[in-house]
Amino acid sequence: MPTSVAVFGDAISGHEQRISTAVIDAYSQCFAQGFLSHRLHIRPPQPKPYGLVAADIGTLIHEVLSHVDHVTSDDLPDHAVIRDQVQKTVLRHRCCRYLTDGQRITLGAHLERSVLEWVSYRVTAHQDDTISHCQHEVCIDKTLFGMQFTVRLDRVDYFPDGSCRIIDYKTGLTNRSAWLQDPPQSPQLVVYALCQPKTRAIAFASLHPDHLGYSGYGSQSDLTGIKPITEIILSQPDTSDKVYNNWPTQMALWEKSVARLVAHYREGALHKNPVNGSATCQYCQLQSACRYYEQPVLEPAS
Repeated sequence: MPTSVAVFGDAISGHEQRISTAVIDAYSQCFAQGFLSHRLHIRPPQPKPYGLVAADIGTLIHEVLSHVDHVTSDDLPDHAVIRDQVQKTVLRHRCCRYLTDGQRITLGAHLERSVLEWVSYRVTAHQDDTISHCQHEVCIDKTLFGMQFTVRLDRVDYFPDGSCRIIDYKTGLTNRSAWLQDPPQSPQLVVYALCQPKTRAIAFASLHPDHLGYSGYGSQSDLTGIKPITEIILSQPDTSDKVYNNWPTQMALWEKSVARLVAHYREGALHKNPVNGSATCQYCQLQSACRYYEQPVLEPAS
Protein backbone atom coordinates (compact mmCIF):
# COMPACT_ATOMS: atom_id res chain seq x y z
CA MET A 1 0.00 0.00 0.00
CA PRO A 2 1.36 3.45 -0.84
CA THR A 3 2.66 5.55 2.04
CA SER A 4 0.57 8.57 3.00
CA VAL A 5 2.45 11.87 3.05
CA ALA A 6 0.87 14.94 4.65
CA VAL A 7 -0.14 17.34 1.89
CA PHE A 8 -2.23 20.49 2.22
CA GLY A 9 -4.07 22.64 -0.28
CA ASP A 10 -5.56 26.05 0.33
CA ALA A 11 -7.32 26.72 3.61
CA ILE A 12 -11.06 27.30 3.42
CA SER A 13 -12.56 30.65 2.52
CA GLY A 14 -15.53 32.39 4.11
CA HIS A 15 -18.27 30.77 2.03
CA GLU A 16 -16.98 27.31 2.99
CA GLN A 17 -17.70 27.83 6.69
CA ARG A 18 -21.16 26.22 6.42
CA ILE A 19 -21.02 22.47 5.98
CA SER A 20 -23.12 19.33 6.30
CA THR A 21 -22.34 15.96 7.85
CA ALA A 22 -21.39 14.74 4.35
CA VAL A 23 -18.10 16.67 4.68
CA ILE A 24 -17.25 14.90 7.93
CA ASP A 25 -18.25 11.56 6.41
CA ALA A 26 -15.91 12.05 3.44
CA TYR A 27 -12.95 13.17 5.58
CA SER A 28 -13.50 10.27 7.97
CA GLN A 29 -12.94 7.89 5.05
CA CYS A 30 -9.98 9.69 3.45
CA PHE A 31 -8.66 13.26 3.47
CA ALA A 32 -8.17 13.15 -0.30
CA GLN A 33 -11.77 12.06 -0.80
CA GLY A 34 -12.95 14.90 1.42
CA PHE A 35 -10.79 17.50 -0.35
CA LEU A 36 -11.67 16.36 -3.87
CA SER A 37 -15.39 16.11 -3.10
CA HIS A 38 -15.98 19.13 -0.90
CA ARG A 39 -13.18 21.56 -1.67
CA LEU A 40 -12.66 20.97 -5.39
CA HIS A 41 -16.26 19.77 -5.83
CA ILE A 42 -15.26 16.89 -8.06
CA ARG A 43 -18.16 14.47 -8.40
CA PRO A 44 -18.18 11.14 -10.19
CA PRO A 45 -20.77 10.88 -12.96
CA GLN A 46 -24.09 9.90 -11.46
CA PRO A 47 -26.12 7.19 -13.17
CA LYS A 48 -29.62 8.12 -14.20
CA PRO A 49 -31.66 5.10 -13.19
CA TYR A 50 -35.15 4.54 -14.49
CA GLY A 51 -37.69 4.65 -11.70
CA LEU A 52 -36.86 4.92 -8.01
CA VAL A 53 -33.65 4.24 -6.11
CA ALA A 54 -33.30 3.04 -2.51
CA ALA A 55 -32.85 6.58 -1.20
CA ASP A 56 -36.20 7.59 -2.71
CA ILE A 57 -37.96 4.74 -0.95
CA GLY A 58 -36.37 5.77 2.34
CA THR A 59 -37.47 9.38 1.86
CA LEU A 60 -41.05 8.34 1.11
CA ILE A 61 -41.27 6.01 4.11
CA HIS A 62 -39.88 8.61 6.47
CA GLU A 63 -42.30 11.24 5.19
CA VAL A 64 -45.24 8.91 5.80
CA LEU A 65 -43.97 8.02 9.29
CA SER A 66 -43.57 11.68 10.21
CA HIS A 67 -47.33 12.08 9.69
CA VAL A 68 -48.76 8.82 11.07
CA ASP A 69 -46.36 7.51 13.72
CA HIS A 70 -47.10 9.21 17.04
CA VAL A 71 -44.32 7.64 19.09
CA THR A 72 -45.79 8.42 22.53
CA SER A 73 -49.04 6.64 21.63
CA ASP A 74 -49.59 2.98 22.52
CA ASP A 75 -52.17 2.61 19.77
CA LEU A 76 -51.53 1.56 16.21
CA PRO A 77 -52.53 4.17 13.62
CA ASP A 78 -55.56 3.13 11.63
CA HIS A 79 -54.67 1.26 8.45
CA ALA A 80 -56.90 3.59 6.43
CA VAL A 81 -54.97 6.60 7.78
CA ILE A 82 -51.69 5.01 6.70
CA ARG A 83 -53.06 4.22 3.23
CA ASP A 84 -54.40 7.76 2.80
CA GLN A 85 -51.04 9.29 3.82
CA VAL A 86 -49.14 6.96 1.48
CA GLN A 87 -51.34 7.99 -1.44
CA LYS A 88 -50.88 11.68 -0.67
CA THR A 89 -47.11 11.28 -0.37
CA VAL A 90 -46.77 9.34 -3.63
CA LEU A 91 -48.93 11.83 -5.53
CA ARG A 92 -47.02 14.92 -4.44
CA HIS A 93 -43.45 13.64 -4.32
CA ARG A 94 -41.21 14.59 -7.24
CA CYS A 95 -39.50 11.20 -7.48
CA CYS A 96 -42.87 9.61 -8.31
CA ARG A 97 -44.00 12.02 -11.01
CA TYR A 98 -43.11 9.78 -13.97
CA LEU A 99 -44.44 6.51 -12.53
CA THR A 100 -47.29 4.76 -14.25
CA ASP A 101 -50.54 4.11 -12.38
CA GLY A 102 -49.54 0.48 -11.97
CA GLN A 103 -46.15 1.42 -10.57
CA ARG A 104 -47.77 3.82 -8.11
CA ILE A 105 -50.10 1.06 -6.91
CA THR A 106 -47.18 -1.33 -6.41
CA LEU A 107 -45.13 1.33 -4.67
CA GLY A 108 -48.04 2.31 -2.43
CA ALA A 109 -48.57 -1.30 -1.36
CA HIS A 110 -44.87 -1.62 -0.48
CA LEU A 111 -44.88 1.62 1.52
CA GLU A 112 -48.05 0.63 3.38
CA ARG A 113 -46.58 -2.75 4.30
CA SER A 114 -43.25 -1.29 5.44
CA VAL A 115 -44.86 1.46 7.53
CA LEU A 116 -47.37 -0.93 9.12
CA GLU A 117 -44.61 -3.41 10.00
CA TRP A 118 -42.57 -0.64 11.59
CA VAL A 119 -45.33 0.94 13.66
CA SER A 120 -46.41 -2.52 14.86
CA TYR A 121 -42.86 -3.16 16.02
CA ARG A 122 -42.49 0.33 17.49
CA VAL A 123 -45.66 0.09 19.60
CA THR A 124 -44.37 -3.13 21.19
CA ALA A 125 -40.81 -1.84 21.61
CA HIS A 126 -41.95 1.36 23.35
CA GLN A 127 -44.34 -0.18 25.85
CA ASP A 128 -42.07 0.69 28.79
CA ASP A 129 -40.55 3.80 27.25
CA THR A 130 -40.48 6.96 29.38
CA ILE A 131 -40.30 9.74 26.77
CA SER A 132 -42.63 12.69 27.20
CA HIS A 133 -42.90 13.70 23.54
CA CYS A 134 -41.13 13.45 20.18
CA GLN A 135 -40.57 15.53 17.08
CA HIS A 136 -40.01 14.52 13.47
CA GLU A 137 -37.85 16.49 11.02
CA VAL A 138 -35.95 18.60 13.53
CA CYS A 139 -33.75 21.24 11.83
CA ILE A 140 -30.70 22.56 13.67
CA ASP A 141 -28.14 25.25 12.85
CA LYS A 142 -25.20 24.76 15.18
CA THR A 143 -21.69 26.16 15.36
CA LEU A 144 -19.18 23.40 16.12
CA PHE A 145 -15.41 23.85 16.10
CA GLY A 146 -15.76 27.16 14.28
CA MET A 147 -17.94 25.74 11.51
CA GLN A 148 -21.65 26.20 10.91
CA PHE A 149 -23.49 22.89 10.64
CA THR A 150 -26.97 22.67 9.17
CA VAL A 151 -28.56 19.32 10.00
CA ARG A 152 -32.00 17.73 9.83
CA LEU A 153 -32.77 15.01 12.37
CA ASP A 154 -35.35 12.40 11.37
CA ARG A 155 -36.74 12.05 14.89
CA VAL A 156 -35.92 13.26 18.38
CA ASP A 157 -37.48 11.62 21.44
CA TYR A 158 -37.49 13.84 24.54
CA PHE A 159 -37.39 12.63 28.14
CA PRO A 160 -38.94 14.51 31.08
CA ASP A 161 -35.50 15.59 32.34
CA GLY A 162 -34.78 17.39 29.04
CA SER A 163 -32.40 14.76 27.64
CA CYS A 164 -33.13 13.26 24.25
CA ARG A 165 -32.68 10.23 22.02
CA ILE A 166 -31.88 10.84 18.33
CA ILE A 167 -33.32 8.42 15.77
CA ASP A 168 -32.39 8.11 12.10
CA TYR A 169 -34.62 5.98 9.86
CA LYS A 170 -32.90 3.53 7.51
CA THR A 171 -34.37 1.12 4.99
CA GLY A 172 -31.03 -0.68 4.52
CA LEU A 173 -28.79 -2.63 6.86
CA THR A 174 -26.95 -0.65 9.54
CA ASN A 175 -23.70 -0.95 11.50
CA ARG A 176 -23.55 0.87 14.82
CA SER A 177 -20.05 -0.43 15.67
CA ALA A 178 -18.62 1.85 12.94
CA TRP A 179 -19.28 4.79 15.30
CA LEU A 180 -16.69 3.42 17.72
CA GLN A 181 -13.85 3.55 15.20
CA ASP A 182 -11.39 6.42 15.22
CA PRO A 183 -12.39 8.39 13.29
CA PRO A 184 -16.03 7.26 13.52
CA GLN A 185 -17.42 5.97 10.25
CA SER A 186 -20.86 7.00 8.96
CA PRO A 187 -20.68 9.79 11.55
CA GLN A 188 -23.98 11.50 10.75
CA LEU A 189 -25.61 10.58 14.06
CA VAL A 190 -22.40 11.30 15.96
CA VAL A 191 -22.46 14.88 14.64
CA TYR A 192 -26.15 15.10 15.51
CA ALA A 193 -25.33 14.13 19.09
CA LEU A 194 -22.68 16.84 19.29
CA CYS A 195 -25.25 19.35 18.00
CA GLN A 196 -27.67 18.31 20.77
CA PRO A 197 -25.68 18.51 24.04
CA LYS A 198 -28.38 16.70 26.07
CA THR A 199 -28.36 13.63 23.83
CA ARG A 200 -28.35 10.39 25.81
CA ALA A 201 -28.73 7.89 22.96
CA ILE A 202 -28.35 7.69 19.19
CA ALA A 203 -29.79 4.91 17.08
CA PHE A 204 -30.81 3.80 13.64
CA ALA A 205 -34.40 2.73 13.20
CA SER A 206 -33.99 0.02 10.60
CA LEU A 207 -36.99 -0.86 8.47
CA HIS A 208 -35.05 -3.55 6.62
CA PRO A 209 -37.15 -6.75 6.72
CA ASP A 210 -34.15 -8.80 7.89
CA HIS A 211 -33.16 -6.34 10.62
CA LEU A 212 -36.32 -4.60 11.80
CA GLY A 213 -35.68 -2.57 14.94
CA TYR A 214 -33.35 -0.13 16.63
CA SER A 215 -29.56 -0.29 16.55
CA GLY A 216 -27.46 2.18 18.48
CA TYR A 217 -25.78 3.17 21.73
CA GLY A 218 -26.99 5.01 24.78
CA SER A 219 -25.96 6.15 28.23
CA GLN A 220 -28.02 3.43 29.93
CA SER A 221 -30.47 0.63 29.32
CA ASP A 222 -32.92 1.87 26.72
CA LEU A 223 -34.99 0.34 23.95
CA THR A 224 -34.15 -3.12 22.64
CA GLY A 225 -31.27 -2.75 20.19
CA ILE A 226 -29.82 0.37 21.87
CA LYS A 227 -26.80 -0.96 23.70
CA PRO A 228 -25.60 0.74 26.90
CA ILE A 229 -22.20 2.27 26.17
CA THR A 230 -21.12 1.09 29.62
CA GLU A 231 -20.90 -2.45 28.18
CA ILE A 232 -18.10 -1.38 25.84
CA ILE A 233 -14.57 -2.13 27.08
CA LEU A 234 -12.04 0.65 26.45
CA SER A 235 -8.89 -1.13 27.67
CA GLN A 236 -6.68 -3.24 25.41
CA PRO A 237 -7.31 -7.02 25.30
CA ASP A 238 -3.96 -7.80 27.02
CA THR A 239 -4.73 -5.46 29.94
CA SER A 240 -5.50 -7.28 33.18
CA ASP A 241 -7.94 -4.65 34.50
CA LYS A 242 -10.90 -3.98 32.26
CA VAL A 243 -11.87 -0.33 31.81
CA TYR A 244 -15.46 0.17 30.71
CA ASN A 245 -16.76 3.08 28.70
CA ASN A 246 -19.35 5.64 29.79
CA TRP A 247 -21.43 8.21 27.92
CA PRO A 248 -19.45 11.37 28.84
CA THR A 249 -16.22 9.59 27.83
CA GLN A 250 -17.69 8.45 24.52
CA MET A 251 -19.06 11.92 23.75
CA ALA A 252 -15.60 13.37 24.50
CA LEU A 253 -13.98 10.83 22.15
CA TRP A 254 -16.45 11.72 19.39
CA GLU A 255 -15.92 15.41 19.98
CA LYS A 256 -12.15 14.99 19.69
CA SER A 257 -12.43 12.93 16.49
CA VAL A 258 -14.90 15.25 14.76
CA ALA A 259 -12.90 18.33 15.81
CA ARG A 260 -9.82 16.79 14.21
CA LEU A 261 -11.69 16.09 10.96
CA VAL A 262 -13.06 19.64 10.89
CA ALA A 263 -9.52 20.97 11.40
CA HIS A 264 -8.29 18.91 8.43
CA TYR A 265 -11.12 20.28 6.30
CA ARG A 266 -10.37 23.85 7.40
CA GLU A 267 -6.62 23.51 6.78
CA GLY A 268 -7.02 21.92 3.35
CA ALA A 269 -5.62 18.47 4.15
CA LEU A 270 -5.61 16.42 0.96
CA HIS A 271 -3.22 13.54 1.57
CA LYS A 272 -4.44 10.06 0.82
CA ASN A 273 -5.17 7.97 3.90
CA PRO A 274 -8.12 5.64 3.13
CA VAL A 275 -9.31 4.32 6.49
CA ASN A 276 -9.71 0.75 5.25
CA GLY A 277 -7.10 0.81 2.50
CA SER A 278 -8.16 -0.46 -0.90
CA ALA A 279 -11.62 -1.40 0.42
CA THR A 280 -12.34 2.31 0.97
CA CYS A 281 -11.00 3.23 -2.47
CA GLN A 282 -13.15 0.59 -4.13
CA TYR A 283 -16.30 2.60 -3.34
CA CYS A 284 -14.82 6.09 -3.69
CA GLN A 285 -15.24 6.57 -7.47
CA LEU A 286 -12.64 9.34 -7.51
CA GLN A 287 -9.74 7.18 -8.71
CA SER A 288 -9.27 9.20 -11.89
CA ALA A 289 -8.45 12.28 -9.80
CA CYS A 290 -6.71 10.51 -6.92
CA ARG A 291 -4.72 7.66 -8.55
CA TYR A 292 -3.62 6.36 -5.15
CA TYR A 293 -3.24 2.77 -6.29
CA GLU A 294 -2.17 3.50 -9.84
CA GLN A 295 1.12 1.85 -10.72
CA PRO A 296 3.68 4.10 -12.46
CA VAL A 297 4.49 3.28 -16.06
CA LEU A 298 8.13 2.25 -16.37
CA GLU A 299 9.68 2.91 -19.78
CA PRO A 300 12.46 0.59 -20.86
CA ALA A 301 15.93 2.09 -20.82
CA SER A 302 17.21 3.01 -24.29
